[in-house]
Order: sequence, then structure tokens, then C-alpha cells
Amino acid sequence: MIPFVPGMTLDRAIKEQPIFKQTIKDDPEVSEVLDLAFKLEGITRNVGKHAGGIVIAPGALSDFCPLYRVEESDEIVTQYDKDDIENIRVS
Repeated sequence: MIPFVPGMTLDRAIKEQPIFKQTIKDDPEVSEVLDLAFKLEGITRNVGKHAGGIVIAPGALSDFCPLYRVEESDEIVTQYDKDDIENIRVS
């Protein structure tokens, strides 16, 4: 019921998806889970690196994927997981 689109938030999903809003009202379990989800939304889960992963692109990496700079380091890593970054194809 929550659209899988970049930038989607729980508030936005409730506004844009009437069935989601109704389900929250009708089902106490959904309402309880949503209360927990609101507390977690926006919190950084974790940052990990693939041990042998190096990404090569024909231009600036920021043109192809979101990047993250590791705190207290000059390391830059992609914000995509290993499988997603491998599937990017340049046309």
C-alpha cells in the first residue's frame, strides 16, 4: 500500500493512498506497526562496504548513483547495494 518511489514518506503514503489510510483506521495491528514505523522513519540503518567492490564509471560517479562520504575519512562509497550497482548499465 506504500508506493515504492524515491522520497516516499509514511505521511505522503497516507495522503496519496486512501486504502492505506482506511486500513490504518480499521486494523489496530497496522496502526500499531505504523506508530513504530514513524519512530524509525528517516533513521540511518547502517553503512557497509563490499570488501572487494570498486565501481568504475565513464564519468563522475555522482552522475550514476548516490554517494556517501565515510566520516573521518576520504573514502567515498555508493549508496546502492552490491547487486543494484552491478546492474547499472550506461547507455
